[in-house]
Amino acid sequence: MVNAISLFSGAGGFCEGTRLAGWKVLCSVEADDHACLTYAANFPGVPLFRGDIGRFLVEKQTGVPEVEQLLVKGVDVVYGGPPSAMISYFRVGPGTASIKCGPGASQPGASQPRHRVGL
Repeated sequence: MVNAISLFSGAGGFCEGTRLAGWKVLCSVEADDHACLTYAANFPGVPLFRGDIGRFLVEKQTGVPEVEQLLVKGVDVVYGGPPSAMISYFRVGPGTASIKCGPGASQPGASQPRHRVGL
């Protein structure tokens, strides 16, 4: 079984595809309140971090696994469908498509998933 983390989860369309493929989503991350309500209704058994992705690995939320728990379970894939290029352009700036999830995420020797998938 493939263990995965879903970023920018929205209502869970990408997660439904991974579920149908036999993957196990260890947790999901979404900042939009309305999308969180829909996601929680669609995937009641998947822990959902509600908030900014920059806080995901540093802020504790009830029911959401902490980084140590995720490392023990093993993360094979981190995937996500971030906001559209136009929205990203206005929020972040041109030419930026980097995602850093908490301190040490890109440091040498940090634990990394085997694969990353994005739209």
